Amino acid sequence: MAIIPPTDDQLYSLLTPYTDYGPPGPGPAFMVGYAGQGFSSIYSAGTVMNMRQQAMPLTNDTPFEIASNSKIFTALLYESLLPAWHLGPPMVADFPLLNIGPQFAQIPLLSLMNYTSGLPADNDAGAADFPHFLPAPYAQPAMLGYMNFSPLQVEPAGQNYTYSNLGFALMAAIAPMIAGGSTYEQLVADIIFGPLGMSSTSFFDDVRLDQLPLGINFDGTAGTPVSAGWEFFPAYNGAGGVVSTANDMLTWLQFNMGLSTNSALSPLLPVMQVQSTGVSTPWGDNLGVGWFLNQGDHYNTIWKDGDLNGFSSFMAIVPSTDPDSTTAEAGVFVLTNSNGIVGPASPPAPPPVICSYIAYSVLDFMHQVSPTGVRTYPSSKPRSVTAPR
Repeated sequence: MAIIPPTDDQLYSLLTPYTDYGPPGPGPAFMVGYAGQGFSSIYSAGTVMNMRQQAMPLTNDTPFEIASNSKIFTALLYESLLPAWHLGPPMVADFPLLNIGPQFAQIPLLSLMNYTSGLPADNDAGAADFPHFLPAPYAQPAMLGYMNFSPLQVEPAGQNYTYSNLGFALMAAIAPMIAGGSTYEQLVADIIFGPLGMSSTSFFDDVRLDQLPLGINFDGTAGTPVSAGWEFFPAYNGAGGVVSTANDMLTWLQFNMGLSTNSALSPLLPVMQVQSTGVSTPWGDNLGVGWFLNQGDHYNTIWKDGDLNGFSSFMAIVPSTDPDSTTAEAGVFVLTNSNGIVGPASPPAPPPVICSYIAYSVLDFMHQVSPTGVRTYPSSKPRSVTAPR
């Protein structure tokens, strides 16, 4: 059946229960972008406030923290820098200037990028790799210093799925060493943001807080305004530091779908979007480079989620069967200034994170299908935990 754009009525009916979520007070807003072969658009719903809890405009140029969707930028940067490395598949041991503990030495950089590094999982409660004391701001030298005396235990790489923000933060420290200078943030700007025309995308430290919407955490009954950012920025910019707009995220979506091309970056997409290891998540998703790969009843997807205090995001693409030569058939992203909202459950499956629920509902509209049986919506962690991802 043909892929068609969702209608405004479908999107209105989908989002309205959530823009009115919770008691009176600051509510969530959503930006939903979608694209197919021959069409693309952005739909907005809800209202936003600034940090002083005053009304502010919600437009396609309103910035949102995209949280762990930032990891796809880091993964693409990693792939773009590999040709500059001529000594075989790089490992952490190849970068002694990091001056970190020897237990990290045998981790391949690819394992940092496909969630098989053996580093402790840190998208669950009580993560072992978070130091109990944090300088403010928590900068990259502090992170590396912590890794030099930390008793963190590392499992053999390439054997198990462990979601590690630390792995992507470590890659951000390594990237300038491969490139021969600059900083991680400047490399991403020069190699990805600039060439793709994402002029409104940057890292959190460069964002004017008076232009960033107030983020809200929800606990099922009430919404609580929260401080912007994450105490781990800028050390963890490679894991979750990107702030972007709906306009730029539509550009990013279309690029990853192959609907727009860049001579240097587009050839890297097929490598990132296919299975990179025999390891899979405990719930059955395969692992690309940065991306997760999900097999569904009606269509397969590559996807990535993101959560921080007060913000969530999701991107899902129905990939081409031959990404080297054919564009993806459908894609969607969701941005919101909220965290903690869940969609309707499909027992015995747990309630889905709202952005995942919205994204797959839009893809269902586009494919003209209805979910059947028990529907499990993708997430990088079990729904019983609430740490950032």
